[in-house]
Amino acid sequence: MTVSVILTSYNQAKYIHQAIDSVLNQTYTDFEFLIWDDASTDNSWDIIESYRDERIKVFRNETSKRGIHALNKGILEETDGKYIAVHHADDVWEPTKLEKQVAYLESHPDIGAVFTNAMAIDENGATFEDKDHFYYSIFNQPNRSRYEWLNFFFYQGNALCHPSVLIRKECYDECGLYRFGLAQIGDFDMWIRLCMKYDIHVIPDQLVRFRVRENEANSSGNTPVTRIRRMNEHFIVTQNFSKITSKGTMRKIFPRAEKYMEADGFVPEFILAMMALENNSWRDVKLFGLSLLYELINDREKSRKIKELYDFDYLDLVSLSGKHDVFNVEELNNNVIRLFIDCGEGFSGKNFLEQYVSPHDKVQTFVFDLTEQSDIRSLRCDLLDESCIVYVEKVALIGYDGAEIDLMPELRTNALIEAGDVYYFDTEGPQIQFNAIEQDVLSGCRSLCVQIKYLYFGKEALAECVKELKHENNKFLKPLLAKDNHHKVVFFGASGALEKQFDSLLEHRIVPDYICDNDIRKHGQLFRSVPVRSPDEVLCQDGNFYVLITSSYIDSIKHQLQKYKNIVKIVSLTDIKEQFLKKAIFIHIQKTAGSTMVDLIRQTYGNGQVVSHGDFVDTDRNILKHKDIAFVSGHFGFEYAAPLIKDRFSFTFLREPRDRVISLYYYARSSKDKDSEPLVTLAKEASLEDFLVIGKTRPEIATAIRNHQTRQLAIGWGGTKTYRDFENERDILEVAKKHLDMLSFVGLTETFEQDRDIILRELGIEPPAHKVVVNATGERLQLEDLPQSTLSVLDELVNLDNELYYYALSKRNRI
Repeated sequence: MTVSVILTSYNQAKYIHQAIDSVLNQTYTDFEFLIWDDASTDNSWDIIESYRDERIKVFRNETSKRGIHALNKGILEETDGKYIAVHHADDVWEPTKLEKQVAYLESHPDIGAVFTNAMAIDENGATFEDKDHFYYSIFNQPNRSRYEWLNFFFYQGNALCHPSVLIRKECYDECGLYRFGLAQIGDFDMWIRLCMKYDIHVIPDQLVRFRVRENEANSSGNTPVTRIRRMNEHFIVTQNFSKITSKGTMRKIFPRAEKYMEADGFVPEFILAMMALENNSWRDVKLFGLSLLYELINDREKSRKIKELYDFDYLDLVSLSGKHDVFNVEELNNNVIRLFIDCGEGFSGKNFLEQYVSPHDKVQTFVFDLTEQSDIRSLRCDLLDESCIVYVEKVALIGYDGAEIDLMPELRTNALIEAGDVYYFDTEGPQIQFNAIEQDVLSGCRSLCVQIKYLYFGKEALAECVKELKHENNKFLKPLLAKDNHHKVVFFGASGALEKQFDSLLEHRIVPDYICDNDIRKHGQLFRSVPVRSPDEVLCQDGNFYVLITSSYIDSIKHQLQKYKNIVKIVSLTDIKEQFLKKAIFIHIQKTAGSTMVDLIRQTYGNGQVVSHGDFVDTDRNILKHKDIAFVSGHFGFEYAAPLIKDRFSFTFLREPRDRVISLYYYARSSKDKDSEPLVTLAKEASLEDFLVIGKTRPEIATAIRNHQTRQLAIGWGGTKTYRDFENERDILEVAKKHLDMLSFVGLTETFEQDRDIILRELGIEPPAHKVVVNATGERLQLEDLPQSTLSVLDELVNLDNELYYYALSKRNRI
């Protein structure tokens, strides 16, 4: 027997047919199929028993023991295959999944497990379209070495799809089974332990359809219970990294740990603690780091060692413990949402449920369990203990059968202003109540689901928005519009994209008086509390109008409004948007980081507000001609960029110098450009070491590989100075450092996703939820794979870049 498939199921009668059929329909047939029901209370077991296939073995727990019981018992006692595949009862496999995975493992005996990418689907099996959702693309990952995966796990978390795995059974013998007590991230715990010993592979095909349930109904869904449990488990799971004891392994997992690698000693716990505390967004990982330091400081021998090696003692620990708010003390001081429940005695402080509100600006889902409440008369939701502005996406009662009762039409609030589904609260007790709900309806519901996006917290943020809203009569269109308040604002949008366009208006604090639509079926309706009317019905009123139009509709609507030209001022949403764009300049040094950033910013700023790269070739070298462009980026030097840097957010990216040169070599080798370019030609003809040795003697190549980052920051394209204007190399380095200090932010390719998000947020752009890389280099040798002779040449070529890079490391967190 080659493969043992284990499918775990609990109350998945709606989907289990699809899950089972997707296994039985595999093109690869040498498998046994264990189906393990966890005491389901629906008709799942009847469906399971209806199958007649000799490959199927069925098991049923008398009481619920969760999926981990079935997995461990199945692996340990019931499976005969040399490979184990895990499946979930609400997910679906593509027919060729096992065939492709078995073929890969058979031909790669050094690989411990093979995963696949996954496509997210909704309740009904359609492609999941919510791009902001965590599961939209998290399971579509590039391949990484096991060390790179461990680094990713440490800083980012899990991104491997459990029902996609095919793993050698012997890996469970070497790494252990799934650990009991981990209900949310037991698979993540396994992947960390697996990568400590084995390399893994991800097949890029989407061979699993991972179902994302409504109302966060997945066992891994984003609910208060799972969020709390996941954080507690994550702290436990992170302790797997304590098994790292060698310098070599530490270097490979954490390249940034190099600065702690002293020649005369090595304390792995200290380095791991520093990695946990530096640039890590996981609070529990920071707690893990502090815990390691507490243990070290109270170990006499190790305490002496870290003082000797790193000049770190208990006073430094005391300082660190006051800087890292691992328990979210400050942010959670007032950030609590409460549901008050009236069971016949009115609302009181005795009967309420509460959940913590995260400070981020995404839609948050709160599910309040009502199963232990009896004789419910009414409900009231207190959003915070301070004033705020919120966007309410959904409020619904959830029945025991899963059916929803929409309460949005029944909302009553104490908001100062209601603008569609956006509520402006100037009180320290913002509340949502509901019009009378029949008591039998309340008694038939198991929970209340509230989905809210907190736009602003506190009086200062609220006052800023409400002040404008009250005094400007909902007109936030300055400086595009006139100063008077006597114009009505009318919005013409595309019906299919109206919701997205309307959200864009709210982001720019624009609340229209009317929405115009040529579809007569929509006339008389409300959209987010804004009336929908025909153009003639609105524009025949007395007064003047500002008409907002998406750029794609300007020509057709201008023609339609010709007869109203004396009372109408037409404004493009693109023009409005450009007024809110923060100006920035990007000195583009790193190809992958640079291309990715420009691509992401172009999506928000638009082509007309971005210039980059080729826009500066064969020009008169006057950057000021681009002063009205919001985002300027190019492979120019600091001197050329200087006229725009003063009044803009300025940034660049640096890369570990040796790694940059290696990456450049492999990029050139894979380039499809014509071979007439000297660097490309040499890279394709020579080995890496020959490329470096020959290249450093040829000026046209040396400029790209010899201290390139230092030169570009000190001199670079478009400037007046040249290399010969400096008496020695040290002078060039000092100028580069000076210029680096003048930038708003310096990112690193090694921490690209974290630094990318900092920059995007500074520019008012929501970072993508998934990894986005453009123009990345493919497979290549790593530093640890190179002979000493090659490393010596590299060190000679990047001596200044090395100093600049570590100088940048010391200047982090500038924003």
